Amino acid sequence: MIQTETELIDYLQKKENIYLFGAGKRAEQYLYYLEKIGISVDGILVSKKEGNPSEKRGKPVLALDELREKDFELKMCNVVVALAGGTKKWLSVFCEMPDFKSVLFISPQLQAVINLQELKYRFEDEQTERSIIINYPKAEAGQGYVMEQDSKQILFRFPYYSGVQTLPPLLNYATREAFEQNFGRLNILPLVKQTGISSFLAEKEKIQMYVVTSHMDQAKAEDIRMSGYLPIQVGASLTNVRKGCITDHTGDHISEKNRDYCECTGLYWIWKNTKGQTYVGLSHYRRRLMLDDASIIYINEHNIDLVAAHPQFEKETIREFFDQFICQKDWQLLKQFVIECDESYGSYVERYEENHFYFPCNVALWKRNWFDRYCEFAFQVAEKIETYYLEKGIVREDRYMGYLFEQLSSLFIMRHYREMNVACTQIEWIS
Repeated sequence: MIQTETELIDYLQKKENIYLFGAGKRAEQYLYYLEKIGISVDGILVSKKEGNPSEKRGKPVLALDELREKDFELKMCNVVVALAGGTKKWLSVFCEMPDFKSVLFISPQLQAVINLQELKYRFEDEQTERSIIINYPKAEAGQGYVMEQDSKQILFRFPYYSGVQTLPPLLNYATREAFEQNFGRLNILPLVKQTGISSFLAEKEKIQMYVVTSHMDQAKAEDIRMSGYLPIQVGASLTNVRKGCITDHTGDHISEKNRDYCECTGLYWIWKNTKGQTYVGLSHYRRRLMLDDASIIYINEHNIDLVAAHPQFEKETIREFFDQFICQKDWQLLKQFVIECDESYGSYVERYEENHFYFPCNVALWKRNWFDRYCEFAFQVAEKIETYYLEKGIVREDRYMGYLFEQLSSLFIMRHYREMNVACTQIEWIS
């Protein structure tokens, strides 16, 4: 079984008389994809003509029973199986078809690659202003990027697991104009090739990015410690394991709530137990906000108030997307208590839940005054939501607060976007 795209191209380039077997949606996909990579297909084979089209993308659909009657040389055919269901489902069927010269099944891993490449090709067929990057070396697993062709700037992250189903929303909504209509001007930091801030600059500019880790992950403190990036162990109240770095269970803390709050117990600790930084922020041990010395110089020169991750684009509206992760009651409570804490959020809540962008993963670098304002707002709302459940005797411990904080930070940013000077940079995925 062919496993990679390179192997597939190499294999098929050496073949003649290439036919697909099956005339459904998978065949349509393979015809388009193979055409794009320069592989010529001679036709499509099906068991019976009944119920099948006469052609697909200009290629004839041929029934085996008719071909045998015409003494068609099936033994010369190299067949690519274009049937959904995988090898296990169809292998026994093809064992009863000894006529073909070769039969190729596509592995699930290779099918995923084909799905992504099809999405990329179809996206770029539709327009010329943007392109899709699906193999960026520092991208998180399952994430692609939308890039602006003129500036070569990465604009947004997007999940590509939905394949070509993502295409219409990407074309219609994943635009600079759509984002700026809901938030404000999209400003992108200069590209960071290597994450890290020199000690001199970090100390001089009073910049501190905390990197959350826990006793359950495999990262060692020394592996994620670098100048300007300081490890903090979250959920320290729940374990005796220590990782040799700052912990979130000293001073004023909510470390014991880590099973609900996730990285945000670290956020709370930073808010309550540190002071004096010009900029302060949070990253994850596997999702690190990318900054370097050039970034810091840019931040100072342009008086940036917030460095956020590239906006995350979802094909659904944000309300529809987060229905997969938080219950409807959580969403209702979030909206209720946000407006109860600050009535000015009323129109922003409605606009936010119907848009397609949010700022992911609770990672950001804030100017300290804005960091304090955000934390005061977010933890005030979170406390009200938590109290609602506790008064009903409901104990969650299902990370729901971690998801809600993504919404709280994104709502806060939307509400104050035109007051703050915001810039975006990449999230570096640490495998």
